[in-house]
Amino acid sequence: MDSNAMKLFLAQQKEAQQAQQKEAQQAQEQQFNFFKEQQEQLLRTMLAALTTQKDPTGIINSLNNRIPTFTYAPEDGETFDKWFGRHENTIKLDGADLDDSAKARFILTKLDKKEAEQFRNHVLPKTPAEVNFEDTIQMLKKLFNETKSLTRLRYELLSVKFNGYDRKQYTGLVKSRFSAAQWTKMTEDQAQCLLWIIGLQSNEHLDLRLRALRELELNPSITLSELADRLDQVIALRNDADFIGGPPTAVHAVNKHAKRQQRYDKGRRHESTKAPTATIPSQSTSSSTPSTPSSSTTSSSHPCSKCCRIHGRQKCRVSKYTVCRNCNKAGHLARACKQKKAHVSNAIFIAHTSAAKHNRIYTTVHINGKPIKMQLDTGAEATLLNVKDWERLNRPKLSPSSANLRTTTNAQIKVRGQLNCKFVLN
Repeated sequence: MDSNAMKLFLAQQKEAQQAQQKEAQQAQEQQFNFFKEQQEQLLRTMLAALTTQKDPTGIINSLNNRIPTFTYAPEDGETFDKWFGRHENTIKLDGADLDDSAKARFILTKLDKKEAEQFRNHVLPKTPAEVNFEDTIQMLKKLFNETKSLTRLRYELLSVKFNGYDRKQYTGLVKSRFSAAQWTKMTEDQAQCLLWIIGLQSNEHLDLRLRALRELELNPSITLSELADRLDQVIALRNDADFIGGPPTAVHAVNKHAKRQQRYDKGRRHESTKAPTATIPSQSTSSSTPSTPSSSTTSSSHPCSKCCRIHGRQKCRVSKYTVCRNCNKAGHLARACKQKKAHVSNAIFIAHTSAAKHNRIYTTVHINGKPIKMQLDTGAEATLLNVKDWERLNRPKLSPSSANLRTTTNAQIKVRGQLNCKFVLN
């Protein structure tokens, strides 16, 4: 074999070896890739198994440490809707591995004792475990919702004021009230009705405001013209009802004397006088009943025409210049006046009025040196003091009252008694 043939043979052998090595290397790579895929598949299977077998206790404990207990406080704006809005994402995202029944149970465990008992009574005869997650949320929102009406929330938004201390807190307050008032959902008619109601600021419009708010809550789509017409109808019907079913038409006058008529009978030095009363007055001093004669000896059995006492006319000490407070004529006292006296009644009746709770004016008076807020009524016969104000005066001693006091509807007013006091009205 010559050299050329030998070289050719060696070259062929080398190529064959290289081909075998390449095939072996490819086989090894294929085997390695196969084992790698098997390992990855096994790892994915193990991870999936771990995920599906995750213990919910750890998730619930984690949520429980981050979410506070819900306590219903509507006066502070703490409702379930706001509480759930703050923690909804945490419950749904971090508790995604929990089923709906587990989420519902978790939310019920975050209710305070009073709220949990109220919810349990609300779902009877069912148990809380029988209510699904969505129904649980809706029931809680309904039970522990905002107690203020939508109109009031919008009014509070318009009346918000800056206290001058914390601008960030003020900014948050405006945003919070704006969201609660649902301002973007308010129509033009609702805005007009709201501004119309806000303008009724007088005390005499109290009943009108209440009726307007009720109409607006019952019919949110009502227009301002319809609201005004509806209130006019209500006022007309009320006036008709007062006219038809009101109290008697007779109005009994009340005699009010600025001061007592001066007494000229100097002989009766031991005659007692009554002190003015502040709570409930005694019977009027202008009664036509003659006074009881004194125990002194009388010279006549007929009453004196000047003073109505049992003595002779020549012994009467009433001056001829004495003016009667009943007829304004001189020469006699009111108790001896022969002119027909106006009937004086302790019961006051008011006919045909619908302003029983309107036009109230309050002022501060001083009773025995202590300020008391009372309603001013220039037509009242008696000054009434409630029990709380009487206790503020350290429970002064009361004397029995024989006055017959009645309300404008002719209902009797029960009183504990009357008292003597120092009454100052500015």
